[in-house]
Amino acid sequence: MARTTAHPGQDPNYDRFLDATVVEDGRGTTATVLSMLCRLDIDPWGEAAGLARMQESQARRRLADMMSLFADASLPTTARDKVISRLLSFLPRHAALAPTPTPCPSR
Repeated sequence: MARTTAHPGQDPNYDRFLDATVVEDGRGTTATVLSMLCRLDIDPWGEAAGLARMQESQARRRLADMMSLFADASLPTTARDKVISRLLSFLPRHAALAPTPTPCPSR
């Protein structure tokens, strides 16, 4: 089911990233980026936008820090690195979000 934008700031460009699985949590349910950020009391769309604007190395560190705070995402470092790479691939890069320049009309 596709999520629709219900509130300002919930940019659908981030849906693929926010809906991505981080880990199966300790209760046997899947934890998505959205649920992880909500449990950490972090604005999901604001965080996704911030990560999309960061250089990849900064975004990797930020996601690793958040995952280390998220008790349900206790993964070995090698597995965490793979998860982070996969998650970052779902983010639209800042260049893709910039408005397309409108060409000047010919005279």
